[in-house]
Amino acid sequence: MLSSRPGRVLVAEIDHRVVGFIALLARVVPEEPDEDQTPYAYISDLVVLPRHRRRGVGRALLERAEALARSSGARVLRVGVLAKNESAARLYRVAGFSDYQRQLAKRLT
Repeated sequence: MLSSRPGRVLVAEIDHRVVGFIALLARVVPEEPDEDQTPYAYISDLVVLPRHRRRGVGRALLERAEALARSSGARVLRVGVLAKNESAARLYRVAGFSDYQRQLAKRLT
């Protein structure tokens, strides 16, 4: 399904090979009635190939996405991360992100 939201996919290359990408929705209008109704930018995906992690690729992609979000008029940039993905959460926190929402799950057996 195609989205009508403006956005971009940025690609990181090393030696003409793709090593990562980030997908940014530049303007998202909140749909939940109980959340702040200010539009925001959203990072839907950030992927760096395992052998290129911890080398600044993810940080560089985040910085470019943040610059694009700002230039699109966004005042807030959001990203979701799985609780068990500690390395991604650490990257986002170092980049200035903080908790916005928590989602809890219970496995039903």
